[in-house]
Amino acid sequence: CGTILRLVLIGSRTLFHTCRTIICNLCHAAFPSGLTVIACLAEESRTNGSHWIRRSLTRV
Repeated sequence: CGTILRLVLIGSRTLFHTCRTIICNLCHAAFPSGLTVIACLAEESRTNGSHWIRRSLTRV
């Protein structure tokens, strides 16, 4: 039972992260990218910390 619960937690967290990434990408297309990058980094830094920031900086 605990294993199923853990899988659900991991799955929902991954899904949430994926949705937020898609939203961030849509925002990049819709708004001035500088503002969106700041907003997305501020939001992500609360959950993932510097790992996501490093990844996004290398992607740009």
